[in-house]
Amino acid sequence: MQQTGTTRPPPEVVRVPPPEGVSLSPDVTAVFSVILLVAGLVGVCLGLALKLWVIWLGVAAFAACAILFAWGRHIKVRNVERHRAYLARLHERGVDPIAYDLAARWKPGGKAVPNDDVKAILASSPTPNPPSARIVCLGKIDVPEVGELFFEPEIITPTRAIGWQLVFAPIAAVMIFVWLMQVFGVIPGRGINPGSFGYILMMGVGAGAMWLWRTVLRPTYIRMAPGVIQILEFRYRRGKPTIRSYPLDTGTIAVLRGKATGGKTSGLKLALLREDQQDTVELWRMQKRDKAIERTWQALLSTAPTPPLSDEGLVG
Repeated sequence: MQQTGTTRPPPEVVRVPPPEGVSLSPDVTAVFSVILLVAGLVGVCLGLALKLWVIWLGVAAFAACAILFAWGRHIKVRNVERHRAYLARLHERGVDPIAYDLAARWKPGGKAVPNDDVKAILASSPTPNPPSARIVCLGKIDVPEVGELFFEPEIITPTRAIGWQLVFAPIAAVMIFVWLMQVFGVIPGRGINPGSFGYILMMGVGAGAMWLWRTVLRPTYIRMAPGVIQILEFRYRRGKPTIRSYPLDTGTIAVLRGKATGGKTSGLKLALLREDQQDTVELWRMQKRDKAIERTWQALLSTAPTPPLSDEGLVG
């Protein structure tokens, strides 16, 4: 895609600090309450019908259900109080109205604001002057100073994007192979029980399947340059890629979630939104994570001209 060789205004940055004191969702206690309630009813019915001591199990289940229900109600009240206090603190600090509206959707005990809500709130807010892209930081995220920095386009490969989780793939493959050899009697005994290594198998199979899809079946690369991030997806046995482009101008929204402060990062993700396009870049899992995060900020914030980028391949 040929990009314009002109500078652009820096994107508007909206910072939304996370709610403090996030508590367990009351939905969890509701589930346990229903389970215990059913168990209590069964216990009481059996006890009355068979005149067995199991009736006391039913009574205990009822008591535990009542305690859990009360606990859930208490958590819900505390979450409401904390959210009101959180919004009151933001109001006293005089935060940006857009940040306040986003914070109002971010409740303790729940997930961060969905991307659709972010788009809706920004769509109903005044357009930046001068018109520019928008970056929304949901969490404790420090935004660096970049300015008019130029750098050559950088390609992030599928293997680098999947990152450290690929370590589990060969381990899981060896475990499955040995287990199959045991099942078919090639190797005597039952030294490996797949159920005992469920986490490793799940991570390994998931990472391996993702790597196979993004590297062999549908190779997917991330290309970063000043003022643009692109997702290049190659079809199997086809040369020209499908390119989803996110130029940092009006109409593009970048949503960063997680923590990136004091030189430490945790769970950092980037969601790119433009019209009907949407992609997520999981920065937290990448190989050479700090370098990838630095380059991402440079692509998002640099006001340097975007160099010409090929529609046919990764470079050229």
